[in-house]
Amino acid sequence: AAKALQKNRENRYQSAFGLAEDIQRYLKGEAISAKPSSLAYQFKVLARKNKAVVGLASVAVVLLIVGIVTTTGLYLDVKAERERTDAAAREAIAARDFLTNTLEGVVPWGYGDVKTIGDLCDVATHDIDDAFPDQPTTEAEVRNLIGQIYARVDNRPLAEQQLRKAYALRSENLGPDHELSRQTLGHLIDFYQAFGPSKNYVEACELYHEISAEYFGSDEDRMTEAESKLRDALYSDGQFARAEKMTRQFRAETIDRHGNGSVEAMEALLEHADYLLLTDQLTEARDAAERVYKYALGPEGGDNLDFIYVKQIYAATLLALGEIDEAKGLYDQKQTPDSFPTEIAYQGDQGNLNEGVKVLVFFE
Repeated sequence: AAKALQKNRENRYQSAFGLAEDIQRYLKGEAISAKPSSLAYQFKVLARKNKAVVGLASVAVVLLIVGIVTTTGLYLDVKAERERTDAAAREAIAARDFLTNTLEGVVPWGYGDVKTIGDLCDVATHDIDDAFPDQPTTEAEVRNLIGQIYARVDNRPLAEQQLRKAYALRSENLGPDHELSRQTLGHLIDFYQAFGPSKNYVEACELYHEISAEYFGSDEDRMTEAESKLRDALYSDGQFARAEKMTRQFRAETIDRHGNGSVEAMEALLEHADYLLLTDQLTEARDAAERVYKYALGPEGGDNLDFIYVKQIYAATLLALGEIDEAKGLYDQKQTPDSFPTEIAYQGDQGNLNEGVKVLVFFE
């Protein structure tokens, strides 16, 4: 009866014959075509009759869902932040307790022996292995500090050891691209730059460059810094040809980014001139340095380039080519003090050179 009375023609029996067939199936206990309307259909009818009410209800449901999701997200954020704060507090307390115990063991009571900062580091190094069993980042922080202190008091073996352990802990637990990991690697680079060996200096800079290229390849400033470190390391290790090749590539990239006549391009060209000089490419070195020198004399170069340094590189290229008068001309032929001869002969071994070295001194 409900199907026969449906307002929608498509949902009614299409003829009296259809109704008769359904009655016969019912009497025989067979499945009939007349069934209750689906929920979807009922909702569709309700929505058509009560558009405003259903619309408001839909908005309310959406807002309720958004509110639940937002509230859950905020709860999770607050919970995560609380966990981070609690972890930081535990690490701070552990570091404080460790340093307190270390100081109490070193600082003399009464008229005890005076201890040095090196003694403090020795005690800390002895105790640190078991001090932070579940807090590797705190251990890394303390080791990083101890390593820097050892370097300042010239205990090089222990300085290197602690800095290496600090970097390993930070890199493993925070990732090699983390700011603190890169900071400790920077301390290692500074250590090897100051104390050597140059082979380790190069290896540390290569690692720094590799990490920068992998994680920050699109960051021009980070890559410029990493490449500069590596070139300096190669210079210290006497790998002038490799450094010159890197500098040539850096110069080309700088021109692409900033233009051939930019200050950045001139700075890269000056650095390249220095490496060309070191690799005996003297004419190219002179031409490059001369171009930068002329640029530095102009209005744009005066405020942006170190003119004294530019002139030094240019003069060095002229001297290397034997153009001594031209080099002197850069300094206006100023007279040197009588007590200081223009040329000084240093006899003996100077930087592993088993021959006399003559130095030509120019005065500003």
